[in-house]
Amino acid sequence: MLACRNGRLDSLTIRAGANDPVAGREGPAKVTVEDGIVTLRGQVPRRLLTHPLIEGVRRTAGVIAVHDHLTYAVDDSVLPPRQPLP
Repeated sequence: MLACRNGRLDSLTIRAGANDPVAGREGPAKVTVEDGIVTLRGQVPRRLLTHPLIEGVRRTAGVIAVHDHLTYAVDDSVLPPRQPLP
């Protein structure tokens, strides 16, 4: 969930939903906002989670720009090499 306070984007909270892959805790990112510019820092469990998180923030009313400084524990964007058939 992304939230604005007092109609102005000066505070942003990211919370995982029940069906979210990072559920059960506050969002994986540390978020700072200054004059509509959102900076994301922290580590997410998998690389493929970064894009939806950034896009969700980008679509929030009042966001002018998103600076992505997220890291990930596992790079799941690359398929493992094919194994030869037996």
